[in-house]
Amino acid sequence: MLSEAPDFPRSTLRSLPDPRDLQAEPWQLLTTKEAARLLRVDPACLSVWRYRGIGPVHEPAYFRGSVQTYRTDRLAAWLAGRHRMTYDPNVEWMDAVKRLIHDPQGDARLVARDWVRLLGPAHAAPADCRWRPGGFERYLDELIL
Repeated sequence: MLSEAPDFPRSTLRSLPDPRDLQAEPWQLLTTKEAARLLRVDPACLSVWRYRGIGPVHEPAYFRGSVQTYRTDRLAAWLAGRHRMTYDPNVEWMDAVKRLIHDPQGDARLVARDWVRLLGPAHAAPADCRWRPGGFERYLDELIL
């Protein structure tokens, strides 16, 4: 999905990619580096744009440390605004959910694993049980064996 080394020229604020070109689910959280790779800019650009108040809005601090995260649908909305395009997040979310549910070529076990992953560890655990560190990820991996 996100390549390590881009094979295209870097974007600037004036030459950002089209929001329809983002290849990620709308709910996906991206770090600053991942978002910068998706937007084809240097990660420092996002920091400068955030400081100046002209960049995409980052998510609240969900994780420890100074990790800034961006949700893909908000990046697409920001890009659409930069390109003077309309963007309906509800349509994008519905399309993504339809792909997840009705993937005719997909393996049912992979679809089930994706749903369990989306529901999260709290919904997959029995009552009064807590996951060991890494346990939820191991459980997800075993769903496709």
